[in-house]
Amino acid sequence: MSNPIFVYLTERSFDGYVFQAIEAKARGFKAIQRRSLTVRVVEDVDEVVLSAAEAKALVAGDPDVLKRVQLQTDIHKLEALRAAHLDQQVQARWELKRLPQRIADLRTRVEAIAADVAFRDAHAPQTNTTGDKSFSFIVDGSLFADRVEAAPIFATAIVRGAETSLTAGQASGSYPSTPIATYRGFEVTVRPASGGTVRLGLRCPERSDALEYATVRTLDLDQVSAYGTGLFQRLEHLLDALAAELKAAQDGLAREETNLASYTEQLARPFEHEQALLTVERELARIERKLTSGAGTLRSASQVDDEAAA
Repeated sequence: MSNPIFVYLTERSFDGYVFQAIEAKARGFKAIQRRSLTVRVVEDVDEVVLSAAEAKALVAGDPDVLKRVQLQTDIHKLEALRAAHLDQQVQARWELKRLPQRIADLRTRVEAIAADVAFRDAHAPQTNTTGDKSFSFIVDGSLFADRVEAAPIFATAIVRGAETSLTAGQASGSYPSTPIATYRGFEVTVRPASGGTVRLGLRCPERSDALEYATVRTLDLDQVSAYGTGLFQRLEHLLDALAAELKAAQDGLAREETNLASYTEQLARPFEHEQALLTVERELARIERKLTSGAGTLRSASQVDDEAAA
């Protein structure tokens, strides 16, 4: 069993300053451990050094000396909060410059995808008496009503369209998408990807500014004929994903509109601790003047003693 350790403090002595310095250090360590998002600098408490006059005033029991240390700690904390507030204001100004255009772009995207969803639904395949859905695919001006029959023609059109895009983009290095067929009213496009692969795409032909939706997975040009009717399945996946595309754009728009309102409110919000900081600074300045005046008095008394001894 360990023996207890007793610590005795003397009233109106230097002990108060010592333990206040320890407290200041402890606050610094806790600030680091908390990993605060607003405070990026932890002040070095060793920078606070007593002058001879302050030490004498402390030994004499002057409460302003201890209060001075507390006020300095409060100022460091409030200044850190003000710096964080200013950083937030800078970020708010930057976001308020960016967000209006971002919101306008998202609104345009939402409207475009919503129009494509309506176009897709208007061209949904009809179900016959046997429960099968009708199929309609146009390539090279020919209409195909059978997937198996249309698949090799579609594969040939993909290879030909990829070659056209590669030729068109050789000079600039940017390969355009090439329309090759029509499926459920949408224009089917092909665009070269990397390593001899391509991506299929769909685009509504009714609008010049319509979005193009490309497949996530690429097709190997050397193996494109082996995909068979799976090529049409990839187009169906693109059409089915339009609802998710619309939901993501709508969510993004709502989020950015909320951010716009939040940053607008934040920019108009003043620093809530401004008055407290001014009050602490005035009080600290008052104490500093008092201690400086006391130091001058002590020097005058010392000079008198020297003259008397002489």
